[in-house]
Amino acid sequence: MKLHVKTGDTVLVIAGDERGKTGVIKSVNRSTQRVIVEGLNLVTKHNKPSAKNPQGVSPRSKPQSTYPT
Repeated sequence: MKLHVKTGDTVLVIAGDERGKTGVIKSVNRSTQRVIVEGLNLVTKHNKPSAKNPQGVSPRSKPQSTYPT
């Protein structure tokens, strides 16, 4: 299914906890109609500590729903 947004577009979030914030789309999943917006909707992912990531905690962006206009 074709979406009205693409990677690199600047978008305004209109619903949820991040309402009113803007960001750039990092990736688009057309099958689930979700996008990942850079720096918004962050969650904390806990991993086993390693040399590359000694603390073992890394923030990640969670996908957000898109609504056709």
